[in-house]
Amino acid sequence: DAQLLELLYTEEDRLPRAALDELLKRAATTAPAAARILEDDSLWQDDGPRGWATLHASFLVAALRPPGAVDLLLRALNLAQETEDYLLVDFGDSLLASLGPDAAPALIAASKNDALLPWTRIGVNDALARIARDHPDRKDSIRDHLKESALAGDDPDLREAAAHLYLAFADPDDADTVDLLVTRKTLPVE
Repeated sequence: DAQLLELLYTEEDRLPRAALDELLKRAATTAPAAARILEDDSLWQDDGPRGWATLHASFLVAALRPPGAVDLLLRALNLAQETEDYLLVDFGDSLLASLGPDAAPALIAASKNDALLPWTRIGVNDALARIARDHPDRKDSIRDHLKESALAGDDPDLREAAAHLYLAFADPDDADTVDLLVTRKTLPVE
């Protein structure tokens, strides 16, 4: 296990698929190790090969879904924003969405958490939209959340991004809300 985990610190973007598959098979060891990596603030500042461990650990946490996975990934995405690790930021919504429909309530709560950076919260809403598309039973609650975020969000970028996501789920009964978003210039008129 230790030799496999060491690869997360040494292989940069060349982590072999076979090693990754083996790490996934060893979830009992891998999940706690990945959590420790994400909690190690020094790794987020490391520009060398060891710094790649945070990216690998984020993907492992998303795949393994250990207890606390939502919080671990939200912290990771916030730190990725702060350290300008845009590779991880770019995959953030996919990682969160991969946690599945059971994560939706925690993600809705996270998107309202102003302790998270606005762009992290936008990624959370993107993840929620993906979950709604893949799990229609969550569509209504997520649509309602996106509507609320678009209308009353505390950050203009967050409101605009939520409005665009909301449009994908709007139906004819939502015409008044869409008109209001246009009137408020949350949604541009094209």
